[in-house]
Amino acid sequence: CNEGYGLIKYKSDRFGLRNEDKKWDLLTEKPYNIFIGDSFVHGFCVKDEKTISNLYEKETNQISLNLGYGSNDPYNYVAILKTFLKDLIPLSNQNVKIILITKIRDEIKFNNLDELKGQLKKDEIKSINILNNEKI
Repeated sequence: CNEGYGLIKYKSDRFGLRNEDKKWDLLTEKPYNIFIGDSFVHGFCVKDEKTISNLYEKETNQISLNLGYGSNDPYNYVAILKTFLKDLIPLSNQNVKIILITKIRDEIKFNNLDELKGQLKKDEIKSINILNNEKI
């Protein structure tokens, strides 16, 4: 990406996401946050230290995983949750915070979210409820 101030390059992790690969090995040791979204979360056209997840990590001193990618939409968000959530949350004995960043025009079909909740354990549902702004 080149928005007029130079080419932005980054090295992806073992899953092709925009994270330092070593973060995946630290999940059992520290609390962590999961960011889900589109190109804004992914950090298109910004340096690594300026991505939302890296800024949040610097502020909180907690590992922050960037699961955002360009052109993601609500269906992709649900797919990411189904793919990663069930495997990631059991890795930590800490609270895991899931942060979903969407555009106003993104329409989330709540029946898909309810369907996802049916496949998860009670602890994992608490994380999903945060996405849906439900009181826990």
